[in-house]
Amino acid sequence: MPRRTLHILVIGLLLASVSMVALTQAAAGFADPAFEQLWKSGEATTPNFWGPVSNAREGQAEPYAEGLYKDQVGSRLVQYFDKARMELTNPASPVSNGLLATELITGRVQMGDNKFEMRQPAVIPLAGDPDNTGPTYAALAEYSAALLAPAQPRAAENGFTTLSLPATGLPTNFSGGSTYPQANIAEYDDTTKHNVPRAFATFRQRVGIGAIGLAISEPFWSNVRVAGRSRDVLIQAFERRILTYTPDNPEAYQVEFGNIGQHYYQWRYQSANGANLAAIPGIFYMPTNTPIPPPAPLGTTGTARASVPVSFTTITTNVARGGFASATVQAPVGAYCKISVTYKSGQSAVDGLQDKVADANGRVSWTWPVGTNVTSGAAPVDVLCSQNNQSYMTSATITVGP
Repeated sequence: MPRRTLHILVIGLLLASVSMVALTQAAAGFADPAFEQLWKSGEATTPNFWGPVSNAREGQAEPYAEGLYKDQVGSRLVQYFDKARMELTNPASPVSNGLLATELITGRVQMGDNKFEMRQPAVIPLAGDPDNTGPTYAALAEYSAALLAPAQPRAAENGFTTLSLPATGLPTNFSGGSTYPQANIAEYDDTTKHNVPRAFATFRQRVGIGAIGLAISEPFWSNVRVAGRSRDVLIQAFERRILTYTPDNPEAYQVEFGNIGQHYYQWRYQSANGANLAAIPGIFYMPTNTPIPPPAPLGTTGTARASVPVSFTTITTNVARGGFASATVQAPVGAYCKISVTYKSGQSAVDGLQDKVADANGRVSWTWPVGTNVTSGAAPVDVLCSQNNQSYMTSATITVGP
């Protein structure tokens, strides 16, 4: 057998091993003819674009405020594949492809055009074997200052990717970045403010931006285990999918989709052992439209309304305009927390200040950009956390410099 053929066979086996995660109910077929048509067109463009139908879930109705499925207002037809989810919001609408990566990282489950429910970000590995230790979707949220915050354009300099995220621990530098020209920055998604390496830019141009979306993280390297073997892999999160670039794969398999359809189904409907997420201690599930009791007035130092307070553990004290500020609070486990930053020039509404849920250790962290037009001076930072009809609030102050 020729060596190249052997390599391709080995890679195929690796892909198969990575995709085998707790699929106890394989689909008998496509849930709708439109799904079949889209699956065939995608697979014709790129093998394993959606993943085998034998690995797919059966079609199901899923809550969606604007949906209409079998005369059921408020639900739509979906089907989960290895690599994505297909959605049919109503019989007259085109098939859509969910923003799964965005939801897994932020914990915001989209239940309608403008309706969301909160969970914790997914503690599921982005790439590699299912029992890999990481990095996870939750790690991207945890290290948002380095990975998710808006970045400066680098396509003009053709710079290589040097950021690395280990399975555990802080982001570091990847010393071997200059070895792989395909990892050099080639494009910049101006809407989301993230750089895209050449390997992913070329791949996205070929398969279409509609299937992948815009970049929502910076690209980064990680050493992950695939079929028991540790490998250096370049990873980047886009709105709808995760892309990976493995330099030592055969060329046709160097850029691949992550198994985000499997990951999302596991996160939304199962734990790692198949249990219901709602029954797992430390997992908090709360609709964003759940009424929140009136807090103490924002901009003042509030007093906790119950015996368990909310308190800052870390916060940026001084930040220059154009820089980044961050804050972490200790709160009741599973509490739903909102943050407000009010500069002299007005209240901030930038990315990074989204509502969050306290993790299993009661920790909530935010990192956000400070605009170049923000007025210098003291700015109050207020955090309100609610749980079980009780509200807790704490305040601090950061100083914005020129």
